[in-house]
Amino acid sequence: MSNTLYLLLLTFLFLSCENKETGPEQLPQHHSLIYFKTSTVAELGDKNWFELQPKLNDKIKVEYIDDIIFASRFIEVNACTNYAGDVVIKRDSIFLIHKALSGEACTSTAIDKVTYIIKNPQMKKYRIILKHE
Repeated sequence: MSNTLYLLLLTFLFLSCENKETGPEQLPQHHSLIYFKTSTVAELGDKNWFELQPKLNDKIKVEYIDDIIFASRFIEVNACTNYAGDVVIKRDSIFLIHKALSGEACTSTAIDKVTYIIKNPQMKKYRIILKHE
């Protein structure tokens, strides 16, 4: 093997093994999760807070449209933390994961609306459960 080819091969191996920092938008997700969004709809003290607070007890809103599942819910969160979403599918259940990312926690709370869009190629009905991590 020529020295040049050997050097190129070593360079390629070195670069492919390089550790890269993973940002929140690059977190690995289940292949069935098409879309996740969390958006703040009210912060403690807002006029919307008192209107939306009773909705925190509502069940997850789930819609099955062909081979897609839409799931959404209002949840109470730490206002200073960023979140990521994922799903875990086990038999007849889908666990909607709402994970706190590294960041500053504070004493302020907010109400977020979380939305998950999930592939459902078998068009199966699932039990949907929201888990906070």
